[in-house]
Amino acid sequence: MQKIHSRPYRQQGVALITIMLIFTIVTVMVTSAVSRGSLDIRRTSFLLSDSQAFEYALGGEALARQWLYEDLMGENRQPHDHTGERWYQANVFEPELGRIRLVIRDMESRFNLNNLVDSEGKTNSEALATLRNLLNELQLNPDLAIQLADWIDSNQNPQTFDSEDTHFLGQEPAYRSADQHIADTSELLSLGRLTKTEWQTLEPFITSVKATTLINPNTASATILSSLNSKLDGSKVVNERESKESGFTTVEEFMAADSTAGVELKAETFSVTSEYFEVWTHASFTERNLYLRSQLHRDRTSGTITLLGRSLQRPPKLIRERLQQLDSQVSDSTET
Repeated sequence: MQKIHSRPYRQQGVALITIMLIFTIVTVMVTSAVSRGSLDIRRTSFLLSDSQAFEYALGGEALARQWLYEDLMGENRQPHDHTGERWYQANVFEPELGRIRLVIRDMESRFNLNNLVDSEGKTNSEALATLRNLLNELQLNPDLAIQLADWIDSNQNPQTFDSEDTHFLGQEPAYRSADQHIADTSELLSLGRLTKTEWQTLEPFITSVKATTLINPNTASATILSSLNSKLDGSKVVNERESKESGFTTVEEFMAADSTAGVELKAETFSVTSEYFEVWTHASFTERNLYLRSQLHRDRTSGTITLLGRSLQRPPKLIRERLQQLDSQVSDSTET
């Protein structure tokens, strides 16, 4: 005779399956909660580390501001800026669980692209000639200069066939010329003339300040100095200023230098006391790293430091190499 299971036995089997199902669901929920909690903790840790690294970077910027102020207004102030000063030397600091690497550069050691237009938004012919000379020095197409002048000037009258809206609206995708000051030198890439390699060649010699700037002969490179006049040998200027303890102390001294003899230069183009500076800070905290670029203006009279802008951007190659050298120097000194 076939054995018939009783109802209680079948109910016990269903109850066991139900308990196992509930246990599985609870296990999955607990595992998910633990996993989410772990991710939240890790995410919070990253946010806190990023925040601390940024605070370290701001500390580097604050230190740069203090150095620049003391350089002009402190007890041991010097009335002129040169490459032998403290602010120009790269520095590294090691706060708790982190590191701050600091490089300050004179923005008046480079060609300011916004000098291409005057206060009325019209092309500055002298600055245009200087940029053409610079491009020639770097073996780049000098026609980029007039195209850039059209990009910045306030009108829509093209000075060359591939500029202004008449050209850019025909591109894919279409866009318009800026017709205002350049905010960042990378805008040059919008002109469509430079390859990546050409851009890397030009970038170390240009800057973008929304004001007319002068050239500091104590910090400018030989290439920039040579671009000011085809008869000026920038390497001779650099050699002569380096032979002095603190470069050229006045513009008059520079104009009367042996390296500038017989070269027609305008004194009002130069200044040995710079106003605009660029601060590159590489800050790290535990495993987090960031770069901070700060543009500062220092008033020549009062020494007041004004922040013009900040950005979290990767520095150019030359600055990155200098920052890496700082790490190497620290490692070597630690091993010693």
